[in-house]
Amino acid sequence: STESPRRRDPSPRNTRRHLARPRRYAFCNVCGADGRDPFSKLRCTPNEYFCTCPKPFSYGLEACPDSVTSKVGRENITETFSRYQSCSWDKFMTTPWQCWSSSVYRKTGGMWYSTFLASEGTAWRVVEVTKVVNKTCSDDSIYSTVEAYDDIGCFDGCGHKRNTSSACWVGCFYRTVLGADGMLPSGFANPGGIPYEDLADAWDAPFASEDPRRGGCAAVPGV
Repeated sequence: STESPRRRDPSPRNTRRHLARPRRYAFCNVCGADGRDPFSKLRCTPNEYFCTCPKPFSYGLEACPDSVTSKVGRENITETFSRYQSCSWDKFMTTPWQCWSSSVYRKTGGMWYSTFLASEGTAWRVVEVTKVVNKTCSDDSIYSTVEAYDDIGCFDGCGHKRNTSSACWVGCFYRTVLGADGMLPSGFANPGGIPYEDLADAWDAPFASEDPRRGGCAAVPGV
């Protein structure tokens, strides 16, 4: 399945794509209503995808040139991000959530791909859209899996109604996914928590069936 790593469409889709040999990755986001890319702050067409690339031999970003958008981009986030530790104990004491991204990269890894409109049909093509599901249903399935793995009753202290924007719920979510040590600056290299295979299964479950007891979601009609 594919989606923008920073700004997401409301309906995740399970898509089979044929990709030619990937090249440089680009940062692609949906342009804001104000005509600015939320990542680079460059001007763009509102509500359309806009892709930026690092400037060669310089700092900053620019709109990706044709030499990039005529190919497929790829980024190995395990290699790119997991080797960096961006959190100190001082930062952890004030904004602990900034420590958790390094542990997530270590635990999940994966690839990001840039499939540009300009290279569709030459460098890549859609083979099959197997299923499109509602994001709310997909999120609920994943959240339920993580909550069920909580063996210390962490979520119980957050109230009876799930509130994914509360500090309590968010903290319990990451504590369950990464383990207590994986949330600390000293433990980012070896996160624990829920097994990776269970997380991957939770992501696949909405597409695998329409049975909510198995984490399945109904297909969005006409998409």
